[in-house]
Amino acid sequence: MSRLQEIALTAVASALILAAIWVWVAMGFWNVRAYAVQFGIFISMFTLFFGFMALLFGSSIEAETVPWLLAGAIFLYLSYPGVQKNFVEHELSLMTPAQRAAMAQVQAANAAMMQASAASPAPAAPAPAPAAAPPPPTDPGTPAAG
Repeated sequence: MSRLQEIALTAVASALILAAIWVWVAMGFWNVRAYAVQFGIFISMFTLFFGFMALLFGSSIEAETVPWLLAGAIFLYLSYPGVQKNFVEHELSLMTPAQRAAMAQVQAANAAMMQASAASPAPAAPAPAPAAAPPPPTDPGTPAAG
């Protein structure tokens, strides 16, 4: 197999992996799952970067325009205030009562820790150690020890 064929095969494999990831993220969007928001932000930024690199190494602007527009629109949508809140609320609605109780305990513990941190003063930095006294001067007429 020639070097050019290896590069083409690598590019096709990368594109197929990226497409499979996008399908998985799209299923998360459709089911309003919280993992899809953060992973969608990551994969949209990766797609923008991957398209830019493809453009640098021989692709055309026409071939990269649609992926850039889709990835950019998804990134902007997911970054819009309130969108992430809807995904998190839906994820919380899927929790069992035991999971909700555990989440409430975690939130209460975090609130107590924040109150305790705000109430206690920060520990003072220890005073620096005094500098060691310089060695006494030696007499130039005496031989050095050693």
